[in-house]
Amino acid sequence: LLVLTCSIANASDPGEVLYTQKLKPVLTARCGACHMGAAAQAGFSVASLADLRKGGKRGPAIQPGKSSASLLVQFLRGDLSPRMPIGGAPLPDASIA
Repeated sequence: LLVLTCSIANASDPGEVLYTQKLKPVLTARCGACHMGAAAQAGFSVASLADLRKGGKRGPAIQPGKSSASLLVQFLRGDLSPRMPIGGAPLPDASIA
């Protein structure tokens, strides 16, 4: 799901629909405790597609068209440390894809 969102080049309606229907439920459930609301850690929120594009302290979380370069994907896969979600089970590959 994250890979699909990363491949969308702009915030068109299909991207928003994909985010709302597929990504937001997973990100809210698995990442929302630390990355939603005013106190989003590292300045990074998963509350909207715009927030993913904006990113946090390390820059944009997603790279449209370049999912493997997306920080969000790299942290979820454990390619960057710390693996996300901290203190939780890793997301299944199917959820990341």
